[in-house]
Amino acid sequence: FIGDFNNNRVRILIPCSPPAITTSIIWSNLVCPNSTQKYSIAAVPGATSYTWALPASWGGISSTDSITATVHGTASGYVRVTANGACGSGNTVSLYDSVNSVPPQPGLINGSTIVCSGIPQNYSINAISNATGYTWTVPSNWSGTLTSNSITVTPNSISGSIQVAANNACGSGIARALSITADTLPPQPGIITGSTFICPGTSQIYSIAAVPTAASYTWILDRKSVV
Repeated sequence: FIGDFNNNRVRILIPCSPPAITTSIIWSNLVCPNSTQKYSIAAVPGATSYTWALPASWGGISSTDSITATVHGTASGYVRVTANGACGSGNTVSLYDSVNSVPPQPGLINGSTIVCSGIPQNYSINAISNATGYTWTVPSNWSGTLTSNSITVTPNSISGSIQVAANNACGSGIARALSITADTLPPQPGIITGSTFICPGTSQIYSIAAVPTAASYTWILDRKSVV
C-alpha cells in the first residue's frame, strides 16, 4: 500500500492478473461442409469479454463465452478463444476441428448386366473408407437383401438399373449406377416346318420362325429307324 499519514489518505494496490482459461473448448456436432457449429468455453472468473478466432474460411463473431460458426467449404482449422478482463487478455485455448465430407462416388458395381427372372444375383462395390452405410436402389418390384457394400437381389422381368450411394453423418455422396437387362425364358417356338415323310439317305430341312428373345436353339432328333 501507499500511505500519506499527513493527509490521512491511504492507497491500497491490489495485485491484478488477466483472466485465465483452465478448461477446453466444448463442441457437440460432427463438422460438415456448410454446416453451423456451436463452440463454448466455461465462464472464466474476472472475464468481461472473449475473443474468438475461427479458420479463415469460416464465419462467426462473438464476444461471449460461446460462438456459432458457419463452416464454408471443406477447410479444417483451429478454433481459438481468449478471455479478456480489466487487467488484459489471458491465455489462448485452441481446438483443431476437421471438416468431414460426404463419401465419394462408389467405384464400378460388380455383377451381371444380363439376368434371368427369379434367379438371385449378387452385386457389390469396394468399401469406401469414410462411409458408414450404403443406400441401394433396384428396379421396380425386384427384391433385395442388403449387406453393407453388397446386395443380393432376385430380379423379375423388368429391366432397369441398380444404383448405390455411400452415406455418413454429413450426407450421401453421388450414386453409381449399373444398367441391367432382365430376361425371361423364351416362349414355345411356333410350328416346325418341313416334310413329314422322308426317305432313307435323303437330307431334309426343318425350321421354325425366329423367337425374338432366343439367343440360341437346341434341336433334338428322334433316332428311330426311318422306313
